[in-house]
Amino acid sequence: MPHSFDFSPGYKFIASCGMDRHIMLWNPFSAKSIGSLSGHSASIKEVLVVEQEHQLVSVGVDKVVKASAPSPPFNPTLPPTPALGYPRVGRLFPTLTW
Repeated sequence: MPHSFDFSPGYKFIASCGMDRHIMLWNPFSAKSIGSLSGHSASIKEVLVVEQEHQLVSVGVDKVVKASAPSPPFNPTLPPTPALGYPRVGRLFPTLTW
């Protein structure tokens, strides 16, 4: 069960977090997962997409804050091509490998 989620109208994805220590990225139009990010060593309490600063920020229950900037261009609402699929999540948030 998610602890928190945030919708990014600019990047057109939903980020959710919870007990499993991963941030999940979702396509809001298909309700399909487009990737996950890991790096927290405890459950994640809060996730926030700060579009004005081009950052995704998360806070663990252990009070550790992680932040990263996405790598444009990224539009998860476009259908994936058979050869390319969606961009790797590591390219979207390259520093979220901690």
